[in-house]
Amino acid sequence: MNEMRESPENVGIWAIFTGVRQQEIITSHGTRLDVRPDPQTGKVATILSTDVFGSIRSLAAFRLTKDYAIVGSDSGRIIILDYDPKTSSFVKLHQETLGKSGERRIVPGQYLAVDPKGPSVMISAMEKSKLVYILNRDAAANLTISSPLEAHKNGAIIHHIVGLDVGFENPTFAALEVDYTESDQDPTGEAFKNAEKMLTMNWILANLLLQVPGGQLASSDRFDGPSGVLVCCEDHIIYRHMDAPQHHVLIPRRKHPLDNRDRGMVIVSAVMHKTKGAFFFLVQNEDGDLFKVTIEHEDEEVKSLKIKYFDTVPVASSLCILKSGFLFVASEFLNDYFYPFQKLGDDDEEPEFSPTSYRSFGMADPTAPLPNEYFRPRPLEILHLLTSLNLEESVSSDLPGIPNAVWTTKKREDDAYDSYIILSFVNGTLVLSIGETIEEVRDTGFLSSARTLAVQQIGTDALLQVHPEGIRHSPSGKTIVNAATNKRQVVVALSSAELVYFELDQEGQLNEYQDRKAMGSTVLALSIAEVPEGRQRTPFLAVGCEDRTVRVISLDPESTLETISLQALTAPPSSIYIAEMLDASINKSQPTLFVNIGLQNGVLLRTVLDPTNGQLTDTRTRFLGTRPVKLIHVQIQRSPAFLALSSRSWLNYTHQNLMYFKPLIFESFDFAWSFSAELSPEGITGSTLRIFQIPKLGTQLKQDSIPLSYTPRKFIAHGNYFYMVEGDHREDAGEKKLAELRQQGKKIDQEVIDLPVEVFGRPPKAPAGTWGSAIRVIDPVKAETVAYIPLDSNEAAFSLAVVPFLVRGGELHLGFLRTYKFTDEGRGLELLHKTETDDVPLALLAFQGRLVAGVGKALRIYDIGKKLLRKVENKIFASPIITLNTQGSRIIVGEMPESVSFVAYKAPENRLLVFADDSQSRWVSAVAIVDYTVAIGDRFGNIIVNRLDTKESDQTKMVAHFHVGDLIPSIRKVAMVAGGREILLYTGLHGTVGILVPFVSKEDVDFISTLEQHLRTEQSSLVGRDQLSWRGYYTPVKAVVDGDLCETFARLPGSKKSAI
Repeated sequence: MNEMRESPENVGIWAIFTGVRQQEIITSHGTRLDVRPDPQTGKVATILSTDVFGSIRSLAAFRLTKDYAIVGSDSGRIIILDYDPKTSSFVKLHQETLGKSGERRIVPGQYLAVDPKGPSVMISAMEKSKLVYILNRDAAANLTISSPLEAHKNGAIIHHIVGLDVGFENPTFAALEVDYTESDQDPTGEAFKNAEKMLTMNWILANLLLQVPGGQLASSDRFDGPSGVLVCCEDHIIYRHMDAPQHHVLIPRRKHPLDNRDRGMVIVSAVMHKTKGAFFFLVQNEDGDLFKVTIEHEDEEVKSLKIKYFDTVPVASSLCILKSGFLFVASEFLNDYFYPFQKLGDDDEEPEFSPTSYRSFGMADPTAPLPNEYFRPRPLEILHLLTSLNLEESVSSDLPGIPNAVWTTKKREDDAYDSYIILSFVNGTLVLSIGETIEEVRDTGFLSSARTLAVQQIGTDALLQVHPEGIRHSPSGKTIVNAATNKRQVVVALSSAELVYFELDQEGQLNEYQDRKAMGSTVLALSIAEVPEGRQRTPFLAVGCEDRTVRVISLDPESTLETISLQALTAPPSSIYIAEMLDASINKSQPTLFVNIGLQNGVLLRTVLDPTNGQLTDTRTRFLGTRPVKLIHVQIQRSPAFLALSSRSWLNYTHQNLMYFKPLIFESFDFAWSFSAELSPEGITGSTLRIFQIPKLGTQLKQDSIPLSYTPRKFIAHGNYFYMVEGDHREDAGEKKLAELRQQGKKIDQEVIDLPVEVFGRPPKAPAGTWGSAIRVIDPVKAETVAYIPLDSNEAAFSLAVVPFLVRGGELHLGFLRTYKFTDEGRGLELLHKTETDDVPLALLAFQGRLVAGVGKALRIYDIGKKLLRKVENKIFASPIITLNTQGSRIIVGEMPESVSFVAYKAPENRLLVFADDSQSRWVSAVAIVDYTVAIGDRFGNIIVNRLDTKESDQTKMVAHFHVGDLIPSIRKVAMVAGGREILLYTGLHGTVGILVPFVSKEDVDFISTLEQHLRTEQSSLVGRDQLSWRGYYTPVKAVVDGDLCETFARLPGSKKSAI
């Protein structure tokens, strides 16, 4: 089961699925599709995330009276999807088979191209195969798809395809291909060498095609554009059209003193945006620089092609420009980014480059490249980044005392934001006004000399305060002990165990019901739901009493204050909240009415309240903490939710039509209330006056990011700190080269050198064979670096281990054949010595007071002295050793393509003996010891569990296999909570975090396996991939149940759930 999904996007598209002129963004994450609404305010929420149980290769949108999505995948089918906003789900309209399943070179699905004005789409493979489908509607307005038209070409490798904008003429497509026929038929290899030489001599190495608008407007004689394509080549962009001259412009380069002038520059992503009467392109190079490309034209004649530097953003796999004025960046290795446009870069002083000064627009001699053009990178402030955190704290302020409750309220019913914060203390009430600042006010009409029990904006423009002495006045000798309110109703409980009911009439007057309800036991909690839209009142009141019961009381005029139903409890109630919340697992069409009951023993009960007869059914319990539970109504993303406060704070909310109950990773609260102001439209205030918001509900785990200098290679935990090695190839700070340039008297632009790395990236790449590497000591509690040790002499660190060498009396050292000693209680490192090896040490491990190292293809044991002394080695391994684990005197060795081997260390003989290995080769990337079994993660996204048979100890037996679809760099056996069951936790290269949970009983295995079998039948893959084939991509699934598939049970219709 995946707790965190892959984060990098393969591709992102926008479309209008809902038909209300609001754009939605669909992003592909390899095995998952996400739908996000158009960010009108800059805050984007994922409204749908669905696992397709397949590999998404391409994604495109097309319009035929409305927008649809076309998906190319590894299923060997072309899929057309529609998004249904009512059920928040994808609907599969068509599924046409076009080849075998799997990611094959000649099976179409790698590229998609859509004709912008005609209902046709081309789907292409990486080699040879191209198919064209015609899309249309039948008499019943249903989408239809034709039989495919073949456009195959033998001996062609396809790099990109695009649909040309030719107006309403016959659909035309362009393909970027390389013909390898001669090279394939020449067994000597000379044809291939000649072709490679020709490509090297010819600077036109293309990789991307961009569609140029064209065709005539239906309402006038004016043309949208000149049609044709932009061909993105290395260092160049060329405009091509079958019936027009070519135009060629050079891609500007950064004017950086460390730039390698011979390094080619490639466009990696691009987007075209049309405005009224104009259009432009944004193209991005591999450094993240954005360039604005414009075409001056008269009707269909191109006058000039222009390019200028626009801004710099993280390198994207896909770019989308939305009509609301935002740029969406689907980053390849980072998070998503949204940038609002401040301007379009037309009126700045940035130089613009055009080929009009060259003969034949730069195409006089196609083999002669144009001279380089340069720009000076600087923050242009054309785009502003919008970011959000898991929990944003807006305000934090100390108070004069310890409040026991807090509320926020509006002055009038139609106010957009809250006007007051009311804080209740033991002997008084403090009222704060919300504006540009938050300050105390005294002229609000609230009684400040008594503590407040409830606050409610009631009617059109009135405020209500309930205090112990009454609402206005209470009978002498009786005090109010509890209260519940909504916009039209008020219920108070007196110390005499009586209920008093008030209701707002049509004139806005608050009237008391003539009778009072005697409960017979002290009232501890009250709750009434919000008034339903179009109704005058809510019909139910929930009352929790000291006799360990909760009673549902009618507020209907015909049976006011009559008891309808009763629920017995295991402990006295401390809080009650009636909520109407949508949960698609119970009812997809309308919200369900829940009675949530918090008990004094820290248990929460959730009961369904029947809206017709008021009966309580389907009670579920959950332990929240050691303190009595308080329930507070809040609003999250315009939907009702509630906080449950105990020794830990929990949030119950609806996300993507399903209900979730999650703990907040924050300090515990005493009281809270919903808060709405311009600086925080959906915040929550805590009892120490903290104002915070939770903008990302889909995030299952809290993340703290620590910036690094290079790519992290490995890290380990020791004591209170993390120790990490990081390194990158062709990375160099360039200080030596800068010093040489200064000595030569050359002028250095220091502003360019000092540009922020997090925005503009690291300096230009160093020559091949140059490494940058460092050791970093991290304090995980404070999320900060406490020590940073760069490595010199062009060294790169790949592995590390903490080794307590016995000959040093248990003194700890950090070794990767540079041996370090801990200093300052682990906060620092002191270099003791370096030991040369004849190969790269990719794996290190502490073993019986010594160091065991995988040095290339050799397994060695070292001890410490003036240098690391080699004691024993074994050189029979066929491939480099990349993982090491130990169990007693055994060493489990993971080889790069040869799976795992079991090695025993014979101390008396001082020998390393291989006594067992895997019978099947695997590209190992991570290994964890379970017991007599080992869990293996490989480079193809598989998790394998092998067991060493005690009777036949010369080979291992595979006992479990499962395909997760992401490269596994790490797998560990851990217990997530103290005393909890141990699980296998794995992480993926693309951001996946998943767990494998062992079953403890045969009943659980039978139940979940049966559920999985039913769901395979009822829940088909959106991309037409068989779930069992996907999870068994390379080897059939064995002894693992797909938790992601089982989670889809909650989204099934009620009839299918009942059938299962």
